[in-house]
Amino acid sequence: MNDFVFANWFRNVLSDKRLTASEVAERARISKASCYFYLSGTRLPDPDFVVKLCTALRIPPESVPAFQRRAVGKPAHKSHAAKVTQ
Repeated sequence: MNDFVFANWFRNVLSDKRLTASEVAERARISKASCYFYLSGTRLPDPDFVVKLCTALRIPPESVPAFQRRAVGKPAHKSHAAKVTQ
């Protein structure tokens, strides 16, 4: 998955829920800058961000594209895969 898949999903969720990035940042207790990085596709979310986002938006983490990949046992990063196999 690339960063833009998550960014598109995140923008659609905000649109559907009629929320701004600032509102989500406040609800999720994260920085506005982080929200904008994820919305722009500059970076992928880490698990902590996804949990905070899902809690704030009252949606299941399994609906998040970044987590769908992890749900089937594939690590998100190569460094994580190395730790798992050791």
